[in-house]
Amino acid sequence: MAFSTANRESTINDAANASFTNVLLSLPTGHGRQALARTKDVTVEQVVAAIEKYVQPIFRSESSIGAVSTGLVKMDAICDKFEAEGYDVERRVLGGADDESGSGSEGSQSGSESGSE
Repeated sequence: MAFSTANRESTINDAANASFTNVLLSLPTGHGRQALARTKDVTVEQVVAAIEKYVQPIFRSESSIGAVSTGLVKMDAICDKFEAEGYDVERRVLGGADDESGSGSEGSQSGSESGSE
């Protein structure tokens, strides 16, 4: 994070761009440096709480959905893994370029997983 903050203002053009962005977003002068200084005050407990609140729900079958595109050879194994994690799985095989229906992408096969609502 320190590198990112310093790198954003490493040249005159970068510093001007950072300043302009701060003005557009109504941020105070030196916002990036102030934010960097405040990171030392963040506790491990706060990081864990943020992960539990915002990141973990992405991976819960009750609150997320997902889609996977794979070859037919791997489709059953991948579907089995998602089902073991509690996802409702829907399998679809898309047609290739020679498919008369015109649906699907060129030469690819796909499996699709959908989470429960």
